[in-house]
Amino acid sequence: MTAPGHLADALLHRMLALPAVERALNGALARPRVLQTTAAGLCALLATISLAGGLGDSGRGATVPGSWPQAGEAATSTPSALAEQRGSPADQAIEAVAAYNRASIAAAALGDGGLLLPHLDPDGPARASAEAEYARRAPAGETRNATLRRWGVLRAEADGDVATVETQELWDLAVRERGRLVDSRRGVLTRNVYALRLRSERWLITDVISDTLLQ
Repeated sequence: MTAPGHLADALLHRMLALPAVERALNGALARPRVLQTTAAGLCALLATISLAGGLGDSGRGATVPGSWPQAGEAATSTPSALAEQRGSPADQAIEAVAAYNRASIAAAALGDGGLLLPHLDPDGPARASAEAEYARRAPAGETRNATLRRWGVLRAEADGDVATVETQELWDLAVRERGRLVDSRRGVLTRNVYALRLRSERWLITDVISDTLLQ
């Protein structure tokens, strides 16, 4: 199988050898703006080919830890779906944390804390904390656009009907009040400990302890 980088290089050489492309580039040399546009188009094409080749069999639409939608995208994973997934209880707890955080991104962007409820233990402190936080945000019309740049699981343990997942996460965050930007931060590094409980074959978040390491 040809590596994505080699495929991109071969395609570039073939494109440059085409007479039409050569004439276009020669003409563009006399027009800097045209040259910039042409170069940008070639780069975008090669990047698309490289990404497509790099996905391989993993790019079939399945959401896995580390692949997070951005603000405004739908949180499609639900706890009921987690119970049907294969893997160890610890792996399923990691998936539950991923689903909870996807929902939290959408909830923050829309200002709708109700999107979190399917992922929270109704008797846990995480639910009470979420309800209090969104009640605080509502009067100011506060919404948040969050982008998770990088994350990793430091520890995942499951014992019976309880589990713990510890992560490290790197976020970009923009806070708006009624559409007006009031705070913007990049590279916020957090260390998080998620406590979960298994209820009716669903891993639900009972508590979240988050420490900011860098902001």
